[in-house]
Amino acid sequence: MLAPLPLYRLVYRSKSSVEMHEKALAGLLRQARLHNQSANLTGLLLYAQGRFLQVLEGPEPALSDLYARIKTDPRH
Repeated sequence: MLAPLPLYRLVYRSKSSVEMHEKALAGLLRQARLHNQSANLTGLLLYAQGRFLQVLEGPEPALSDLYARIKTDPRH
């Protein structure tokens, strides 16, 4: 039996560079769910008063790759 991969957690907060309305947030959430499912990631995304708080869990390589993409996302 193979040992399960360790579970890593990443928590970050950021300020939105643009005002996010409900439609834009729904699109962002839909896109994130598709990507995260394919990368075996789970998490929580909160948005309030122009700020994001996200908790992500999964294998370390997938978290590192996703966080590299998040850091270059112009919405932050």
